[in-house]
Amino acid sequence: MNTIHFFDESLHYERTSAARADSFYREQLNATEVERYDRDTPDDMEMQHRDIDVRIRVDGVDMYVSEKFRKRGWDDLLLELYSKYPAVRGWTETGSPDLLAYFLPDKILIFREADVRRFYDRLVVAIPEKELADFYAHAHEVRSKQLRICLSKPCCVRLLAALNDGYTTLSVAIPFHVLRENGVKWGCYAGK
Repeated sequence: MNTIHFFDESLHYERTSAARADSFYREQLNATEVERYDRDTPDDMEMQHRDIDVRIRVDGVDMYVSEKFRKRGWDDLLLELYSKYPAVRGWTETGSPDLLAYFLPDKILIFREADVRRFYDRLVVAIPEKELADFYAHAHEVRSKQLRICLSKPCCVRLLAALNDGYTTLSVAIPFHVLRENGVKWGCYAGK
């Protein structure tokens, strides 16, 4: 299975979902300001490199948000380990937003990025680098692999590979129940 992941298609899906996100921020979080960083200007690209898609102001406080849009709900949180394996670490490690907004077809989940990052720091220690290297070596045939690791107790996660044009992105899907068992909390809102 050597299907290429088309980054431009993913970007287009995210950008066409922006109106849904902006309505959510205004209507459900009561944001008085919503500023997007999607114009590909040098300033906006700097924010994108920090994994910040939008700034919202709620109750007079600015919050910087990383947005993730999934076309389908998988009952998990997808965290990017490597943007370009093995040289460039993923957004979970390199980003600096305040919140992670996770848009699923039927709901929106809001995570405090600090909570996700604390979990992630424990997670990367639990995934042997050899597992990632072996998975990467076979990513053209096998796009996902279940992996048993031990966090607060043994659990299963899924490694995923996105084969891009000239590089491979490695991510890990964490079931929501594993996040809960490890103290990660989030707000859940009805989606439109």
